[in-house]
Amino acid sequence: MSKIYKGNVTLGIHLDDNEVPVDVRLKADPNGAFNSENVSELLAKADELSKAKKLPLNTWHFWFPLGRKKGLVPVLTVAKWGKPKLILLNPLGKKATKKARFVPIA
Repeated sequence: MSKIYKGNVTLGIHLDDNEVPVDVRLKADPNGAFNSENVSELLAKADELSKAKKLPLNTWHFWFPLGRKKGLVPVLTVAKWGKPKLILLNPLGKKATKKARFVPIA
């Protein structure tokens, strides 16, 4: 499993060489408004920006392996080279603790 991203991030629009908007991306920013504690707000703002500008979310920065189903939890993780990546995952369930069986023999 990936590590949780510990810094702040900001949303931005990536422009190509001709200054044409391409997609919405995340970028590490010490003064950014979003971090691992308010990831749901980050996802809502990214969706809002994507719809308003009619741009897709960049698939390297926003990864939805299970789709956009209800009940999934957004998580801000560390991608390659320490860059932030938002992933939608199933909520962590409680692990059943198995009682150790011990039989004394001496």
